[in-house]
Amino acid sequence: MFGQSVPLDTVLRMYLEIPNALNDIMSYVDSLKTDPGVKENFVQYKLWEKKCEKFSKDDIVLPLNIYYDECQCNNPLGSCAKKLGCVYCQIACLPPECQSVVQSIFLALVFEASLRSFSDNRAFAPLISILNKLEKDGIVVNNRDGPKKVYFVCGLLLGDNLGLNSLGGLTECFTACFYCRFCKLHKNVCAVQSVEDETSLRTKDNYNADLTTENVTLTGVKMDCCLHEVPSFHITSNYCVDVFHDLCEDVCHYVMMHVLRHCIPQFFLLDLLNHRIEMLQYGLCDSNRIPVLSDEFAKRDKLKMSGSETLLFVRLFGVLVGDKVPHDDDFWLLYVKLRELLDICLCKSLSIRQGAYIRVLEEFNSLYIKITNDSLKPKMHFFGSLM
Repeated sequence: MFGQSVPLDTVLRMYLEIPNALNDIMSYVDSLKTDPGVKENFVQYKLWEKKCEKFSKDDIVLPLNIYYDECQCNNPLGSCAKKLGCVYCQIACLPPECQSVVQSIFLALVFEASLRSFSDNRAFAPLISILNKLEKDGIVVNNRDGPKKVYFVCGLLLGDNLGLNSLGGLTECFTACFYCRFCKLHKNVCAVQSVEDETSLRTKDNYNADLTTENVTLTGVKMDCCLHEVPSFHITSNYCVDVFHDLCEDVCHYVMMHVLRHCIPQFFLLDLLNHRIEMLQYGLCDSNRIPVLSDEFAKRDKLKMSGSETLLFVRLFGVLVGDKVPHDDDFWLLYVKLRELLDICLCKSLSIRQGAYIRVLEEFNSLYIKITNDSLKPKMHFFGSLM
């Protein structure tokens, strides 16, 4: 057996037939329309409006976000280790209290990842088929107000950068000349560019042109994305990044390593920082704890912390040693910019007027290059491409 698909139409119907489930979703969607100046959900953006153009105003249309990743369920060091490709989906406009609940995330497809070596179209065929069926025919949900026809449209494809590039038909090597899924800039330009260049963005037309070129070295495009068989989806309009993978597990590490190397021992000793980490009273608000830093930390490329530990460390670093570092120090200002960037990316809603604050990313990238003499990492460039 190479894989197993899950009948999403049945799963979604059963989920929406939970008492008040569909009504609560529609009430939440309606509430988003009361204040168009505040953005907090995918259905408030132009991309979703474009995807729904073929439906009438009376149709009930819900977005489905698709997530892809690979995992190893056997001993990764053993001879029987195998990778599984796993696809999950979630209704993208659930009320906030339901969005991160495990019961609201559904397995759609699981298969041996080696199957992709034959063809993505073959591996993801069951998923593509059911997505097209849900968009074209919808499902009938027995609601308290009577039967309701509900359509589902593929909203965004989610995942880490490797998974998104791979499934999008793009190069999986982030040292390649054209690795970015958002733009067509050369890697040397990506390493120093601090703000988006609209003229360089990938579009449906230049993506198709790159396909005909059949030269991944010159274009970054390996093959056509199999999800293009879904009418409402194209990889060049899939503007999304993963805050946890990109910021917490990468960008924060690079920045904090530079900050720590600069500050220790110029402004404080490692022993002082570790002592304050150990003595910090977290209270009941967070189950994570910051691990102390080893004496050899400066020789590493990254902090020896998980993504959640790194996020907590960045948030509390100012509390831990803010009294020891001059607040006009360039590296301290870089840390402050990182905090501002985290606050924006992790906020649950953002007003249109606050959208101007996204320019902090341009300032952050420029300051990083200037004071560290380091180039921008690919994940820093991905965030810059979304400004």
